[in-house]
Amino acid sequence: MKKLSVFIDESGDFGEITERPAYYLVTLLFHDQKNEIAANVKKLEDSIMNSGFDFEYIHTGPVIRREDVFSGLSIDERRKLLFKMLNFIVSSPIAYEMAVVNRKEAPDKISLSGRLGREIVSESRTTKIPFITGS
Repeated sequence: MKKLSVFIDESGDFGEITERPAYYLVTLLFHDQKNEIAANVKKLEDSIMNSGFDFEYIHTGPVIRREDVFSGLSIDERRKLLFKMLNFIVSSPIAYEMAVVNRKEAPDKISLSGRLGREIVSESRTTKIPFITGS
């Protein structure tokens, strides 16, 4: 029996649009448990530590915006971290899908929820069905 892990992360705000452009994103990450990723995770962690960084976790938003523990890093250091994370994603046996909704096109909670649902279903059907079904 196939065991599939699905991780979901979102970014954005259902409330009033205060930024231009304002987007709401939902990312789904799929990992078939038969495909080992422990070595990939270890390689990422070692690469980060060998570069002189000591972070318990990394979230791309704060890295990009120079927030929290990333506020003192130079743009080159932040690029290095982002590149390491990108390398992990492309070298690991995982798949992901991202639904993106422009808040200008979905200004209230009901329309935003509907648009996100349609985007997620549409994207998953067109690109990830073979990964999910094993086809």
